[in-house]
Amino acid sequence: MSDKKNVNEGERQDFLLENYQDIAKQKFDLSNDYIHQPTFDGHILSGIDTLFQGGKIQSKKEGAELLQGLDPSQVLGIVRLNLSKNQVLAPAFGAHTIAGIYGLINAGRAKTIEKAYQMLQGLDYFQTAGVVDFKLTNAQVRTQNFGAHILLGMASITKHEVGKTNQEAFNTIQGLDHFQTHGVIYDKLSRNQVLDANFGAHTVVGMSVLLKTGRAQNNQKAYQMLQGLDTFQTAGVVDFTLSREQVLTPTFGKQFLNTMKSLKLTNPKRDNQDLYAIASSENFINSIDIVKESPPVSSQDVPSQENEKNPTNKNKKRMLEALKEPQNTTFSKEETKRITAAGFENNSKNKKHKHPNRPKN
Repeated sequence: MSDKKNVNEGERQDFLLENYQDIAKQKFDLSNDYIHQPTFDGHILSGIDTLFQGGKIQSKKEGAELLQGLDPSQVLGIVRLNLSKNQVLAPAFGAHTIAGIYGLINAGRAKTIEKAYQMLQGLDYFQTAGVVDFKLTNAQVRTQNFGAHILLGMASITKHEVGKTNQEAFNTIQGLDHFQTHGVIYDKLSRNQVLDANFGAHTVVGMSVLLKTGRAQNNQKAYQMLQGLDTFQTAGVVDFTLSREQVLTPTFGKQFLNTMKSLKLTNPKRDNQDLYAIASSENFINSIDIVKESPPVSSQDVPSQENEKNPTNKNKKRMLEALKEPQNTTFSKEETKRITAAGFENNSKNKKHKHPNRPKN
């Protein structure tokens, strides 16, 4: 049933288009090239006819040239508002511009269409709403980060703060991005707080988690726990219950956090502080560097007394001791292989040597 309906609607659109094309040829004397342009539709013919009947053009051919390539809003701007073709071809001109012009004139804020057009020239939908509905200037709505979140923020401020004007509300959140505006409106932070270094989505989400889990009693406490932290540091505090002091150490970052995540996956019962101690161990950090820098172990790497006395090997041995699980928990085989990849233990296969002259069995 629905398929049939869609087909009928499609046939109706084709039929209407064919009618427009027939009318364009018979009554408007338009060429095939003109009527097959992507923007050609009934609004072009209607616009030509309105202009001709109103005496604004001398011939329908003149109207066709004037409206060629224009969309419905642009045609309406010329036909109803007497704007020039250059004016309706300006960036961002659309239905919101026309509605805004009417809104400014009806409110008495612009005496002429030309004046109203100048107030809205080049503005997008939200910028136009800022001028028309919130009485902001063209310059104000062109400031950095202006968008829907600014309008919603202004509406919220004027609604909940008695006596606040649109201008005062705008000054409070001017230039803020979506998350900074959220911080002011919903988290009740000050403008200076959301303009602090590293404030962003991770801060907003992190504060919400801290409040929901009861680790922070109010918004200010949650903010203080995360103030100035980047994405990885915030994850350390929120996901691993680490302190600010711990995540602000020079070694804490993306690699450190990923190390803790890996250890947590293989040892879900292990305490976060224990994992942090292992990941921050100097020996563990050195072992990561060894994995990156040392060449693969070859069959000629035979253990010797000299190797056993090597300080690096002693560090590896102590590292293995540090990684021993508490009771009832053990590292998985995959984790053990990953940890020993740097040469913590010699592979038994590497101890076997083939004699060049030994005959094959």
